[in-house]
Amino acid sequence: MSVSPDKIAGEVADRALTPDREKDPGSEYLDTQGRLLGEMLNSNFIPTLIELGASNEQAIKSLHRIGTVGTKAYEDVGRSDELVGGEYRNHEVSIGEFVPPKNNDVAVLMEKFGQRLETLLYEATATSIDHVAAWAYVMLIAIHPFPDGNGRTGRSLIEFVRTTFEKSRGQSLPKLKLDSDEHNKNQVALKIVDLIKQLGLEPTSQHAPTSMEAYKLALQAGKPEVYFSAVAEQISIHLEEKFTAIDLQFDKRFEGIVRLLREPIDKAKTKPLIQDYASAVTEDVTARLGLST
Repeated sequence: MSVSPDKIAGEVADRALTPDREKDPGSEYLDTQGRLLGEMLNSNFIPTLIELGASNEQAIKSLHRIGTVGTKAYEDVGRSDELVGGEYRNHEVSIGEFVPPKNNDVAVLMEKFGQRLETLLYEATATSIDHVAAWAYVMLIAIHPFPDGNGRTGRSLIEFVRTTFEKSRGQSLPKLKLDSDEHNKNQVALKIVDLIKQLGLEPTSQHAPTSMEAYKLALQAGKPEVYFSAVAEQISIHLEEKFTAIDLQFDKRFEGIVRLLREPIDKAKTKPLIQDYASAVTEDVTARLGLST
C-alpha cells in the first residue's frame, strides 16, 4: 500500500510537537527551537519525499508542514495567529514593499510553478542547478502561498531541488550554507524583492514605482482586484515564458541570489495585508507620485 507524502509529513510534525510546546505555546525560546527543529527535520525528510515520488507542489506543502512545526504565524510582527502547516493562505499578505497575488490565485499559480520547476529540473546541469534553485526560491516568495513560513520553506525547497538533481543524476553537489543570519537579513530581503521587480512579476508603473504603492492606489480607487489580477497575470506569464535552465545560468539578474546561496540567508518578514491603505494614501504621497489634481 502506498503512503502519501502528506501523511508522513503529518506524522513527523505530530511527533515533533513536545509536551512543553503544548503547555507553553507562546514561549519565545520554544518558538526558536521549533523553527530550528522544523528546518532540521526537513533536511532529513527531503530524501524520503523524493523516494515517495512527491510532485513539486506536494513536496512544497510537506516541507512547509514540517518546517513550521510548533510555530505560530506573524510572530515576527507582534502577532501570534494559528498556522496550519501545508495549507495555502486564505487572506492577502505583504512582504516589504511587495504585495503577492490574492489568496484565490495561489493554487493555480502553485500548480503552474510546480510544473515549470519539473521541466527546469529535467534540463538542469551541475553548473545551472543552483540558478534553478535560486529561481524556485524567488518564485515561491513571489507567490507567497502560505500565511507565514515561506522563507523557511524556500530554504528547504532549495535543498529539495539540489537533492532531486543529485539523486536523478548520481552526482554530488557542494554543500550550501542556508542558516539564518540577522546581519544578512535586510540585504537578502531587498535582493529578493528587487529581483521580483526585475523579472516583471509586479504591476508597477511610473506613478506607482513599487508594488505596495500600486496596490494602495488601486485600493484608493475602490478596485483592489485590478491590482491582484495584474500581479497574478504577470507571474503566470513569466511561468509560461520559454526560458531554460541554461538561460537562468547566464541570466545576470540571478547572480546575486546564487551568491547568497553560498552565504547565510534569512527570511523577509510576512505581514497580513492591511485593507485600509486607501486612507494611508495621503496628499503628500499622491503629490510625490505625480497624481495630485
